[in-house]
Amino acid sequence: MKSIGASSEEMKLIRDLDRQSQGITTEQEESGCAALLHAQLMLGGRLAVVDLPHSRSASVTDANVREFGGPGYENLLIRSPCSTQFFGSGRAIAFLKSAIPGGWSGGSLPEFGF
Repeated sequence: MKSIGASSEEMKLIRDLDRQSQGITTEQEESGCAALLHAQLMLGGRLAVVDLPHSRSASVTDANVREFGGPGYENLLIRSPCSTQFFGSGRAIAFLKSAIPGGWSGGSLPEFGF
């Protein structure tokens, strides 16, 4: 969105509406923000590992965005009861795809994605 000229306010509005359309509850939003605050930093701070008590990863990823007031971790690994998700460098995603077949990816690859 930023690359096509969206302002921080426009991006935040779109992300807020997206989470709303996904049915993410206020409680899930709050627990996602709390989980992000308790992230374990690894690899010299280049990887943040977050344990989320539910599967609504957008409650963490959106709270992480620096333009929205988040810490803006370079690479983010979210562990939830149903899945493990990675958000970060395209190089790391390519490695994970080759090491763990059957996953899916997207985003702005090859630079950054999930």
